[in-house]
Order: sequence, then structure tokens, then C-alpha cells
Amino acid sequence: MKRSIAAITLCLACTIVAQAQQPAADQPATKEDIAKYLEVTHAREIAKQMMDVMAQQARLMTHDMILKQVPKVPPEVEARMTKMTDDMLKDLPIDEMLEAMIPAYQKYWTKGDVEAMVAFYSTPTGQKILKNMPATMGEAMQAMQPILQKQMKAMMDRVQEEIAKMSKDSNPGPLPAPWHPLAPIRVGGKVQAQMLNKRVEPVYPPDVQTEGTVQLHAIIGTDGSVLSVEYRSGPSELVQAAMDAVRQWRYRSFLLNGERVEVDTTIEVTFERPK
Repeated sequence: MKRSIAAITLCLACTIVAQAQQPAADQPATKEDIAKYLEVTHAREIAKQMMDVMAQQARLMTHDMILKQVPKVPPEVEARMTKMTDDMLKDLPIDEMLEAMIPAYQKYWTKGDVEAMVAFYSTPTGQKILKNMPATMGEAMQAMQPILQKQMKAMMDRVQEEIAKMSKDSNPGPLPAPWHPLAPIRVGGKVQAQMLNKRVEPVYPPDVQTEGTVQLHAIIGTDGSVLSVEYRSGPSELVQAAMDAVRQWRYRSFLLNGERVEVDTTIEVTFERPK
């Protein structure tokens, strides 16, 4: 019996020693490790972009729900509902959501994994990847449009054929109209900036010494012109100059399923006095 107890004690001691000798890189990542990784990879900004996509989807859902209840809804009512949806998503607790994600990262990544990724994304190359990824993905999606358009056309043709077959025997009638976007497509400011064809520089207001960045909310038409522009933030004395310039900007048309669509985006205009 004494020998058994001694053997168990020895095994436990060996296990403790082995754990103590485990390399630090193989230890589970700490909360601080993950927080550093999220900071270096600009996770908060990326989450904000995801919220913008969710806002667009919520607008479409709200539009459909309103039409089911009131087929001929006044434009001002739909605009008010859209604003309410945007305001609700704007208040989402992004920091709290990121905090909730940390245990998932800790489950699958070691301290060494996180340190290696932090080291890479802290380099000029890593930061360049993070900075250029939105624009890269935006242009890549544009490049894929002809392929997607071809596939979507083939799919829609097949769907139309099936609908025609089903309706032929039961209730013949016109085929459903092709799908069109119900609202402007939300595109991030950095992605939309890559689509700019013509930029008119703002005229600095006389007797104004203020510098800074004016952020505007804009709707871009299917022809690339700026249909509407609204002030969001920035020095108030520079707003009018920023709006006057942006209204003259022209963009390449944004394609969705091969069709030109309106774009809902954010534009930033920076003012700097000549040195």
C-alpha cells in the first residue's frame, strides 16, 4: 500500500515538473495576448464595417416588412424606419462583442501563435495588408462580376424555366419580374474611394484657419454621380466647402449581379492649410 502511494506521489510530481517545463510558446494565449492581437489587426474597425453590412441587410428586411403591411408606404415613413434601424445598429456594443470573442481565440491559439501573428501584423507588410485589404477585396469583387453575372444568368434562366413549367398546368401567367435592389448597396468608404474617377478639390473658405476632416454620408447614383450628401462630423465651418466639392465628384458605376446599383457610402474630405 505504501509503495502504491509513493508511486502515485512520484507520478504527480513528474506531471507537475513536466507542466512547469512546458515551453511558454505552447501555453494557452492569455486575455492580454488576444487583446493585443485584436488591437494590431484593427478588429474594431473591421467589426464596424461588418455592422455597415448588417445595416444594409436590415434596411432591405425593413423595406420588405413595411411593404407587406402597407403596400403604398409614403417615402418619408420608410426613410424614418430606415433611420431607426441604422440608429439601433449604430449603438451595438462592439467593444463588448469583441470581449466575448476572446475565449474562442484562447481555445484554439497558443501564446506562441498569437505572438507570431502580432509580430507579423506589426511589420510594415502586415500593416499594409490590413490597410489595403478592403480596397483589394472591393476591386477583386468587381473583377469577379462578369463570372458571377454569367452564373447568375444561367441560374435565373433555370429558375424561370421551372416556374414556367409549374405554372403552365395550374395558373399560367407572366413570369416574375427580375430582382432589383430595393435600396442602395452599402459600401465602405475606403472601398468606394477606389472607384473615384473625378475628384474636385474643395475651396478653402476665406478667413477660416481651421484644419480637419469632414465626414459626409453620400448616395452615389447608378451613373456614378453624387445624388445626395449629408453632414456627419468634422469642423462645421468647412462643411459647405466639402459638400460643394463632393457634389462634383464622379465614380465608376457599382455592379451587382451585372446591374448598376446605387451606393450608400461615407466620404471623408481633409482640409490642410498650405505650410
